[in-house]
Amino acid sequence: MQTTVGRFAPGTTKSYLGSLIQFLEFMVSTHRSHDIDQTERAILELKRTQKRLHRRSRERRSEMEVKAVANMVTPEQIVEVLNSNYVRAINIRLSIAKTFTNVDVLRHVRNLMMFRILIDNGQRIGALTGITPQVVADAELREEGAILTANYFSKIT
Repeated sequence: MQTTVGRFAPGTTKSYLGSLIQFLEFMVSTHRSHDIDQTERAILELKRTQKRLHRRSRERRSEMEVKAVANMVTPEQIVEVLNSNYVRAINIRLSIAKTFTNVDVLRHVRNLMMFRILIDNGQRIGALTGITPQVVADAELREEGAILTANYFSKIT
């Protein structure tokens, strides 16, 4: 057990232990275990191990949050990009082009759109993963922009 605990992040190990505990409890409740007493002892030991990992899991989560905050794009960097020649060139191309036939223009528009979505959604990459051509086609157009509904639970602006 100790070698497995060291191989994975604490939260992952806790999750795996929880799944194993649920399986063993199912085995006991359906009388499919050959030795119910031994299985129940194993369940208790797994639960103890899971509790010991709780503190390490919280510490690991805190470490990851600190790293995420340290790597976030600052408001100054966002303003710098939005005021850059790159964005100005894209805006000019968008104002001139009636239809998009140039693949490079489409790539620039895509990159700008992804950047804006990340800014608008607090830099969560999940906002981009649900965008499909159908989501774009079904977008709700408003004066301030388009509302893309990727699934029932999240809206992307």
